[in-house]
Amino acid sequence: EEQPTLRGWIARILVSHFFAISVWLEGMRRLPLLPQHLRLAHIAGIGFAMLTATMMGTATGYIVSASLPPAVAAGLLFMTPLYFLLSLAGGASTRMDWSAIAIGGALGPSLYVLLPGPDLMLTGLIGGTVAYVVGRRLR
Repeated sequence: EEQPTLRGWIARILVSHFFAISVWLEGMRRLPLLPQHLRLAHIAGIGFAMLTATMMGTATGYIVSASLPPAVAAGLLFMTPLYFLLSLAGGASTRMDWSAIAIGGALGPSLYVLLPGPDLMLTGLIGGTVAYVVGRRLR
């Protein structure tokens, strides 16, 4: 692989601002199938589309939320963690991936009670690290 030019580095830095878990999951699924020269443009398109959809959905939710029944509003709020969980499960392909999801799921409620703030970040960091270390030792 040849080194990127200054223009290539600038493009990579700009595209990096589109990255969130959903873009990363789609990239992990789609990018290995693409030739390397098409990957940056592909991920930029996915990132821009998801950012646009997210902004429109957020604005719509903000405007409409006051007029929704509380049960519907609660159900819509639950869609984010449900989407996150289903996306992780859909992208999981190894025992290590599934272990990280299970450990995170077990740790999440306890860390929420003990440290409600950095709980989600710590859940992912601890769950992923434990699954990686155990998985590497079992190889």
